[in-house]
Amino acid sequence: MKTEQLLLHEVAKRLQMRPHQIVYAITSGQVKDVGLRLGNRRIFRPLDIQRLARHFGIKLKSDKEEQCPMST
Repeated sequence: MKTEQLLLHEVAKRLQMRPHQIVYAITSGQVKDVGLRLGNRRIFRPLDIQRLARHFGIKLKSDKEEQCPMST
């Protein structure tokens, strides 16, 4: 099973935010830092993205909602 792993700019795009906003929340201690770094870059996992979305009050769409919108 492959776990989704994203870089900062990809997470910022998904949350519709600027990367510096995410970095500030992490470095100021408002949000727990990610546990994985590679080449001095943060690697965000789904749990990290959910934590950021919750902190910023953003509702994430699930994969099912994106793929199969309800017809009305």
